[in-house]
Amino acid sequence: MISPSPTQQPLPPPIAKEIQTPPPLKTKRRVGETPLALFLKNLFRPLIKGIYYLIRFVRRHFVFALVALILLTLSSFMTSYLLTKETPYNVVGSDPFQLTVNGKMVAGGDKIKNWLYHLREGNMVALSLDQQNIKQALDPQELIDAFSQPKANLEWKAINVISSYSQPDTTVDTFVAIEYVSRGPGGDTKGVVIWHFFTIAQGSDSLLLGASLVNNRPTL
Repeated sequence: MISPSPTQQPLPPPIAKEIQTPPPLKTKRRVGETPLALFLKNLFRPLIKGIYYLIRFVRRHFVFALVALILLTLSSFMTSYLLTKETPYNVVGSDPFQLTVNGKMVAGGDKIKNWLYHLREGNMVALSLDQQNIKQALDPQELIDAFSQPKANLEWKAINVISSYSQPDTTVDTFVAIEYVSRGPGGDTKGVVIWHFFTIAQGSDSLLLGASLVNNRPTL
């Protein structure tokens, strides 16, 4: 007689092992990822892109870009001339005003010329340098506020030498008259201002030793 085999007990379910994940590594933030760097990138990205596409356009259309640059430069010159009656980057040597007597340049004329033109343009730094050899020189800022074209709303019309004569000590006295027009709400006013300059020759060069106001009056 065959006895039945004992009932096989089921195997217990496998115990799931808990997988432990390692803690995240702390990576050092790069300089380009800081809030300040991201802000600067967002700020300058449009400008950089614009420059990049501008360079690409110039490379592909060089002739067109060159013509546009020429037209822009010409328009700048014309606008400056119509508003101030002067060309940009005005060069003293190309100015029509000449400090001459009987067709000859007055002694120390270049120094006087520089002083007058820097005053007319309102260039305080250059005017201060022109007066570096003058004792008790006039205040450059006050001169510019009163007589320069940009600050005083004047238009210089003419520069004329009234007289220029040498002294026994080789110094030279020169009197210069400037005709101008003052713009105002009530209309234009014509005037003339007279300056006295005191120069001395020093070798092939000259020094400006004095510049003083003689008279400033309206004209008919």
